[in-house]
Amino acid sequence: MKEKLHQALSEYGAVSNPDNVDEICADIFGQLINNLSNGNPEITIDTGTTRDSAGNRVSEVPLAAAYFEGGKLHIGGETITLPIQLIPSSEIASHEQPYINALCNAYADALSEDSITKDDIDTLPRKYQEDFRDQRKYYYGAESIQRSVREVYEDGENQFNILKEDAYEGIKETHVDSFPNGYERLRSVLKKITSTTLSKSTLTHIKNLIGNLEKKGICHILVNDDKIKSWVDMDD
Repeated sequence: MKEKLHQALSEYGAVSNPDNVDEICADIFGQLINNLSNGNPEITIDTGTTRDSAGNRVSEVPLAAAYFEGGKLHIGGETITLPIQLIPSSEIASHEQPYINALCNAYADALSEDSITKDDIDTLPRKYQEDFRDQRKYYYGAESIQRSVREVYEDGENQFNILKEDAYEGIKETHVDSFPNGYERLRSVLKKITSTTLSKSTLTHIKNLIGNLEKKGICHILVNDDKIKSWVDMDD
């Protein structure tokens, strides 16, 4: 794969070698985000550097027209998939525990149970079992984006933090509204985030990167971050 990327980049004037092609693609990705934030769907990317025959940076070089579509960066005839694609497994990972606990508390509140744990999910009414699977998909979709942009984009972590803050500002009034139980609060917050325009982060200007699934997942990341402390105990 690296050799193919090296060859494709070379066709458009970018000097690279298979050992540093990841770094060059990261440069391109960062430039693409910045340019797309200005409303250019298809643009000429410039990494801001040239490279000698060994791939060392020296000065400017124009690169091919590139665009981002369907979650992938397209350069010439090559496609670069975001490097981290997380998929929910049957086991709950340690990084999931905070938002999973909050979900279980919401289910318990709706069912008037003292407590529910992840081990009880398969015994719940079907709608809660299906909801649990959906919530994990939302979380993993957003977490995949968060980890990928940290890896490939120099300002990725900062831009994702801006995205989270923008999302929180969009849902916080709904979160503190009165509801019959925590599950209904969760549902209302997720409905609200899908109709909330997120525009402060440059990540939101990349077509197809942040959709409704990822927006919902950001709410669970906010729980993990302790920004949203509970779907149930609003006075704590």
